Amino acid sequence: MYAQASNERLTKWLMGAILVIAYAFLYMPIIHILFASLSSRPNFPYPPEFDYGSYIRLYTNTVYQDAFLNSLIIATCTSILSTVLGFLATVGGVAVRRP
Repeated sequence: MYAQASNERLTKWLMGAILVIAYAFLYMPIIHILFASLSSRPNFPYPPEFDYGSYIRLYTNTVYQDAFLNSLIIATCTSILSTVLGFLATVGGVAVRRP
């Protein structure tokens, strides 16, 4: 009885550790990119010196504004089209008579 409880605790602890490592593996690159985008130097020194100059240049450049608008239009049209097609496929699947 004691060995089974010990094994269950060990299994829970190992699963928790694996979960923490997996989340760190997934989210550390995103956090690094966020810090690098806020850094004032291109080689991203540690500890970083934060500024928003990159974002100001990004949002004031008309090429990026046009690209963002195009992406927004394409994403909106794709979402609407996939919703309509999914709805029609569902209605068609429900309307089919089954033996």
